[in-house]
Amino acid sequence: MATLLRSRCRVPGNIRSQRFNSFQPGLVLGFISLLSLGACSAGKPADKALVRVAVQPVASVDVASSVVLTGDIQARKVTEQSFRVSGKLVKRYADVGDRVRAGQVLARLDPREQKTDLASANAEVAVRESRLHLAEQNYQRQQLLLPKGYTNLSEYQKARSGLDSARGDLAAFRAQQANARDQVGYTELFAVADGVITARHAEEGQVVQAATPVFSLA
Repeated sequence: MATLLRSRCRVPGNIRSQRFNSFQPGLVLGFISLLSLGACSAGKPADKALVRVAVQPVASVDVASSVVLTGDIQARKVTEQSFRVSGKLVKRYADVGDRVRAGQVLARLDPREQKTDLASANAEVAVRESRLHLAEQNYQRQQLLLPKGYTNLSEYQKARSGLDSARGDLAAFRAQQANARDQVGYTELFAVADGVITARHAEEGQVVQAATPVFSLA
């Protein structure tokens, strides 16, 4: 029985050879196809990521031309306001940020020293005016006496010289008086133009020198 089964199950050698020969070409073709597919897949570039593009219809619109920046604003022209005389600052009438007009009083110095000088100049002028008045009277008298022979030419010329000298002295002291009067006026600081006070350089009670800036005006 076993011998019979083995004889039935044994496949002839030529049949196995035919089956293998018929299967081998198909196997080779399938392997080649797989290799070709792998090569094609390896050589194919990867798809690129899509870029989103915004599309808008063409239209005429207004575009703002202003630019916002940060920084310090500086005036094109700044004038330093200063006294023309030295003295103690007793009053300020303006401060930083104030808008002022030309001729407006900004500050004031203690004017006592300048007023003392003015009083002295006034007294000197009064003396010279009195001397001029006497010189004029003397000259007029010499003018009357000379034709009558009651005086000589020397006295007449002396009176004339005294008159000229008195006039010259009075003119000189009047100039000093005017200067002293100006000095009193210089104790007040006036704005030279319309503008805004941008800086303060002196405080009340401080002694300031002539030509030293007290305010900056822009």
